[in-house]
Amino acid sequence: MAALTRLLVLIPPHEIPDGFIAAIIEHARASGAEVKALYVVDKLWFNYSGGDWLSGGASRAGFDKYMRETLRAEGDSFIERLSRAVEDAGLAFSSGIVEGDPAEFALKSASESAPDTLMTVAGFPGLGALRKKYTGMLIIYKKNPVPA
Repeated sequence: MAALTRLLVLIPPHEIPDGFIAAIIEHARASGAEVKALYVVDKLWFNYSGGDWLSGGASRAGFDKYMRETLRAEGDSFIERLSRAVEDAGLAFSSGIVEGDPAEFALKSASESAPDTLMTVAGFPGLGALRKKYTGMLIIYKKNPVPA
């Protein structure tokens, strides 16, 4: 068994492919890792949704509130499913849902929790920064793996 003990899983909204939970469990079991999951509600998304008919007044505020609630509910649902699966596998689990810049939170969380391995999905915002800083520690789960 490898000497890994901490697996940090970074989860972006709307980018959760089928099989991701199974891949997390498989890796954590093989390495004996405790799993920490961080679901990031991309606050920057709200910066790019303006400039249209929703950009002013109460209608925009209502839309932003709706989207935040929707993304948080999605995060709660995924974290709950992941928690059950990890605990059913007999592994330690902790999690959090944060709102902000995904790249910033990913780098900050990785720095603070000092994981042995990071795992995320292709398309995670800030993946370039993670690749630069955590080369050799980063596992990227792809929705449609391309054969080598």
